Order: sequence, then structure tokens, then C-alpha cells
Amino acid sequence: MKNKGKIGIFAVAGLGILAIVAFVFAWLTFPGGSGPGFSLPAETAGVGSPAELNWQDCTGCTVSVSGSDGTVLLEQRVSGSGTLSLPTEEAGDYAVSLYGLFGNLIQQDSYQVTENRIYTEQDTFQLGESAAVRIDTDGLELTDEAWIGIYERGATPGVDDSFLWVLVSDGLPGNGIYYAMQMRGSTNLFLRYTGEYTAYLFTDGGYTPAASWDFSTVEEDGVLALRWDPDAHVDEPGDAQGFISLLGRPDAEDGEPVYICWGSDGEPLEGYDPLFVLNAWDHYPVSGEIPAHTVFPEGATQVLACSAEGDKPGEVVACFTIQPELRYAEEAEEPLFTFAVLSDTHVTRRLISHNNANYWQALRQITTEA
Repeated sequence: MKNKGKIGIFAVAGLGILAIVAFVFAWLTFPGGSGPGFSLPAETAGVGSPAELNWQDCTGCTVSVSGSDGTVLLEQRVSGSGTLSLPTEEAGDYAVSLYGLFGNLIQQDSYQVTENRIYTEQDTFQLGESAAVRIDTDGLELTDEAWIGIYERGATPGVDDSFLWVLVSDGLPGNGIYYAMQMRGSTNLFLRYTGEYTAYLFTDGGYTPAASWDFSTVEEDGVLALRWDPDAHVDEPGDAQGFISLLGRPDAEDGEPVYICWGSDGEPLEGYDPLFVLNAWDHYPVSGEIPAHTVFPEGATQVLACSAEGDKPGEVVACFTIQPELRYAEEAEEPLFTFAVLSDTHVTRRLISHNNANYWQALRQITTEA
């Protein structure tokens, strides 16, 4: 009987230890109850262009990126929430895996790097989102009439009308990024109704495409669509002026207040108040203006839509990632005036002297132009 009692005690103790281990494992794997994970703002990137991974709620996790042949190209330990730059040096398909502290697989996804001259960052966009079309014109001979055309899939350029179009020269300067609101044509129809499309790049005013890319728009229940519509005066990285537009989700309560905030790593940017509050309505777009001469704050990588938690932002319900090329980048200040000081400058007692004249001229230049 004594042995049986000891066995029972050991069994209970063993179960207790297992429970503690399970609790610690769950706490490390799912801190805060939300669970670690990552998102890829862009599923497709051009060769050499920036691509990112956003991880969140991690404790001692590991991100691993492998090429199509299984070779591990990047392996990095991550904790908390943050952003990681992904390899894009060569075209191909890449696998991304997130492992927990004990090597358990938490999440897998993939992205592709393309050499195509035109592409979209996603193959499928939520209706009303920022459907960014990107081009790579390096080495291409373009005329002033070079343009991009968005056609309904199956339509023939030169025979059928384009749905949207824009001159290559009208894109965001130096970035090869184009949003629907920058284009001409049936913009409202494109943003309000789902469809399947093909984007074409034309090197001149004709209809012979240099490249094409298929994409589509869908409407998923329970998803808010958020986008940034830059205005015509955005002409360098960091410029933010334009409009933030929100398209309500079908299952949301009409008039739901949503805070629009600068963000980073899925959280409102510390030290900044919300930009404004929008009331989301089912299938009805609402917009708030970012005034002229506004720049993306330093450290801002996202625009967030947050549900109301009392009188402050709460849970993030939609997110727009600012492309790395468009973010604020502090530049080194250029000097207003440069000059050389000669160690053997002579100053004499004579007022009329070429040495004195040179000295006073240098002082005048410093005081008036520096």
C-alpha cells in the first residue's frame, strides 16, 4: 500500500510538472493570448527592390527564409514586434517560416521576386484598397507617351477600351509606383466593384505591350479597406499630403467610428495623436485629408485604422503599409557655403594692403553667405 501511495504521489507530481511545462510553452508560444505571427505587406517584389516582413508578439522566435531549392538564405531570431528586410537579389520563389522558442513551426508563407517589367504587390486586393501597380523601366527605351493601361482580363489593347490608364511620367517621382486614384478612366467603378484585370506597360503611345500582369479585386466579409490617395503635389519621398480613404465592411455597424493613426509594427506611433476619426459605412467610402506640406513622421511605416476604445484608438482593424521608397528619410544637411582658411594669412597695420583686402573679403563672404 505504501508503494502504491508513493506511485500516486509521483503521478500527481508528474502531471503537475507537465501542466507547468504546457503553461510555459503556451505562454512563450502565445504571449498575451494573441499568438505570434507575421505578415507580408507585398507578396511580389521586383529584383533588387525592398521587401519586408512584419512580425508581432514573438518571444524568442526565429524567422527563416529559403530559396526554391531549399537553401536557407536568412535566419534571424526575433522578439516582440518589428520589421525585417527580405532578400530580393534574385528572381524566384521564397518560403518564409516562423518557428517558436522550442523549434515548433508557427506559420509559413511565401513571396516571389519577379523580373517582370510590370507587377502588382498582391495578386488579389480587397476592394477599395491601395492596389499598387509597380514598374521597372531600367534599360528600357521609353518615349514621352509611354503609358500603363489597366484592362479587364481578356480585353485586347487597341481594340477594347482600357479601364484605367496613366502616363509613366505621372507616377510618384523616381519610384515606379502607381495607385488607382492617380489614373484616369473608370476609377470609381474600379474601387467600388470587384473584377479581374490585366496591367500592361507600353513603351510608347501605341498598343504593343512590353509586359503584362494579371490581378484581381475581391470583397471579403469583415474586412475594412484602407488606402492612401496621394495628391498631385507629392514629388519626393516623405511627402504624405493627400487623402486616407476607408471603405466600410459589410458586417460592421453603420457609422462605426475608426481612428486613423500613423503606425509602426502594428501599433500607433508613439508621441503622435490620431490624424482624424472616420465613420465607416457599409460599401460607402469616407475620406479624411492629410493637408499640404505634411510628411510621414520619422519611424512611421504604416497607416492604421483602429476601432474606438472609449475616446482613444483600440484594436487595429485595417492597415496600409507605406512602401519603403516613400517613407521619410532624413537627409544630411548641406552646407550653405564652403571656404578654405589658409594658415599663413597675413594681416598688417596698413589699411591698404592686398593681404588685408583678402582677409576682409573672406569675412564678408562668411557673414553674408554662410
